[in-house]
Amino acid sequence: MYIFKQMRIACVFTGQGAQKIGMGREFYEKYGEAKGFFSKASDIVGYDISKLIFEGPEEELNKTSITQPAVFLVSYTIYEIFKKEVELESLISFFAGHSLGEYTAVTAAGVLDFEKTIEVVKKRGELMEGVSGGGMSAVIGMDKEKIIDICSKYNVEAVNFNSPKQVVIAGRVEDLDRVEPELKNNGAKRVIRLKVSGAFHSLYMKEVQKEFSDYLDGIDFKDAKIPVVTNCDAKPHSVGNEIKDALKKQIASPVLWVDSMNFMVENGIGTFIEFGPARVLSNLIVQIVPGAKVYSVYDLNSFEEVKDAIKG
Repeated sequence: MYIFKQMRIACVFTGQGAQKIGMGREFYEKYGEAKGFFSKASDIVGYDISKLIFEGPEEELNKTSITQPAVFLVSYTIYEIFKKEVELESLISFFAGHSLGEYTAVTAAGVLDFEKTIEVVKKRGELMEGVSGGGMSAVIGMDKEKIIDICSKYNVEAVNFNSPKQVVIAGRVEDLDRVEPELKNNGAKRVIRLKVSGAFHSLYMKEVQKEFSDYLDGIDFKDAKIPVVTNCDAKPHSVGNEIKDALKKQIASPVLWVDSMNFMVENGIGTFIEFGPARVLSNLIVQIVPGAKVYSVYDLNSFEEVKDAIKG
């Protein structure tokens, strides 16, 4: 008997930044289904994505146009294998994903199929990579209103509200260089420049938003089997075209992760399971909702531990 039978579960999916050489390899070597996903992905993107993920070089894997299909591939593969072994789907009340992870959530919900999502995140990554000159920084230990106020004076935006203790800002590199010392001088515990090639989720993405929106308009979005709580509004959506509209907005809008987690808890979620290449979102969720049960599945050890916890 499942120990969470009377509880409501949300599955969440990791975004860009969790990538690392060798991610997903244990699943690839153990499960034929994983090999199938990796093979299909290589055919769609037009290069051997398995070799790049398992062997690098790291600078190639870290290119946004490559990172996005790679992280989606690994996250979705882990989820699909876990779901079947644990009969998880009947226990899920919501899906959500952080930025790129929202595409994994949408696919898990049956809105897009695996092959189509590989195409979509490849296109998204290429467009986002093409917007040069921007960067992002994580601000730790400062009130979000104070961050927004200071950043507004330097043409920098708060774009990822990740936890009560962490907000990510985005803007031109030269503006980040100017605002970071100001944030530290005004009480930020740490300001960490992120290893990304653009000012994602900011107004700087407006220049590719229309092209991406037009691209999405050519794709059929099915209704979700399970609601997806979307980044741009922290609300649940099941209608395919509503989810499409949310993804159009998401590329140039802030990620409301704190609000999304709070919405799910307010609507009965007591357990979160993260799927991805590394434990990332789980660390944020425990800051947002300290009383929740939070699990992360990212390698074979954690796979077995979480499977045992759910099966009881």
